Amino acid sequence: MSDLVVETEGGRIEGRRDGGVCRFLGVPYAAPPTGARRWRPPAPVEPWDGVRPALTFGAAAIQAPRPGLPLGTDARDEDCLYLNIWTPSPAASARLPVMVWFHGGGYVSGAGSEPVYDGAALAAHGAVVVTLNYRLHVFGYLAIPGSGANFGLRDQLAALGWVKRHAAAFGGDPGNITVLGESAGAGSVHSLLASPAGDGLFQKAVMQSGGFNQLTGLQERRSLAQAHAVSRKLFDALGDDRLDHLRHIPAPDVWQCAERLFGFDLGKGEIILPHQLVWAPVEDGELLPFGSATMLRGQRPLLFGWNANEGRYFFRPGTIFTRENVGYVASRLCGLAPDQVSTLLAIDSDEAVYESLDRLFSTAMGAETAITLGGQADAQDTPAYIYTFRRVSPGAARTRLLANHTAELPYMFGTLEKVDGDYEDTDRRLSRTMQRAWVAFAKTGAPMLDDRPWPRFARGDPRIAVFDDAGEVRRFSADPLFRAIQAERAKRAGE
Repeated sequence: MSDLVVETEGGRIEGRRDGGVCRFLGVPYAAPPTGARRWRPPAPVEPWDGVRPALTFGAAAIQAPRPGLPLGTDARDEDCLYLNIWTPSPAASARLPVMVWFHGGGYVSGAGSEPVYDGAALAAHGAVVVTLNYRLHVFGYLAIPGSGANFGLRDQLAALGWVKRHAAAFGGDPGNITVLGESAGAGSVHSLLASPAGDGLFQKAVMQSGGFNQLTGLQERRSLAQAHAVSRKLFDALGDDRLDHLRHIPAPDVWQCAERLFGFDLGKGEIILPHQLVWAPVEDGELLPFGSATMLRGQRPLLFGWNANEGRYFFRPGTIFTRENVGYVASRLCGLAPDQVSTLLAIDSDEAVYESLDRLFSTAMGAETAITLGGQADAQDTPAYIYTFRRVSPGAARTRLLANHTAELPYMFGTLEKVDGDYEDTDRRLSRTMQRAWVAFAKTGAPMLDDRPWPRFARGDPRIAVFDDAGEVRRFSADPLFRAIQAERAKRAGE
């Protein structure tokens, strides 16, 4: 038998060696969630005979096209529960750390097959890297009274269970699994930390540009009652409330109806904020206990951080915004009054509005929540390592996107050459530093900056890793905007 044929619960799969890394793509970790399985917990994999080629990605979840953001596959289907594995060695004796990645995309888009998530370069540093798809949008996060919720989160738990059971067969250590995610993927990691169902499935967690916002109370989950109201409105629009019938309506029809009812059609100058997400995990009292949103459970090591210009991903350079936009974002994200924000940000001209909006969003959603969670983790003796990503590549400088939301991903995955962009040797060196740091964290629970220590965050000595032209440790220094946001949130939390 070839060393690239691996026995799994469903049957044998055959991968391919590419340089020093073996890859297994499009591996099913659960049965297709279609027909009678729609809006049910994932079922076990359906077995197959013979050897199944694992050479191409499985279908992504049903979603709208994203111009300029390739999924790595043309297929979009309700049958989407597949994962991908990159390993330096499929030998059980290797005992490598396992890194399981959850993609972002606001719980409505994205896939584990995106070129930026290619796991080969990261795996080459000595880890088994796994990416996966999970149900999105109405199929993943519709909450149905009496019938369940959080189906996308249930998929993620099923994938983790599959990875734990099969880790050794791909050279991984089933007792050393790290979950990682960015944006909605980081929110998924937070949900996995909050859910007792995740206990024992992973030992460490990484949250990039998200997740920690929820733990600090910034992003409140939608209530179960609100989520149930969404399902009633959808079923009314579909003209049926019988689940046995609804489960057999063609998936594209269900998706399009949900998108008409709850999708966003932004006009010029309009901004969507996280609290407006319709499709997202909800505290159901079962998988996610009520009150778990801000509960930091256990003492699993954490690595998390933010990008210096998060906001520029959501409101692109060149769009015209107003002082009213700044006031709206301030009131929704941190409760500061428009006049107070205008003074703190020195908004003295129309040209200053955009820069101020980016700084406000990036501080409120990134810096303040990350540092606050770091303090909470330190208080309960949870190891926490914090970073901020500030590197501006030549391409990002030209587009004025700077270190925007998602900018760190090709550095961390080592996929600078696989994505659109203009990078230079400084970027490639920084990418290697970040890959080594993330893999060191997965191996030991303590990241390193090449051969230099990355200290655990401490309230009395708040040092973080800064990734700009290189990676180095610096003491975090709060500016007046940060302090004002922190004070307002502390006041509201105490009310």
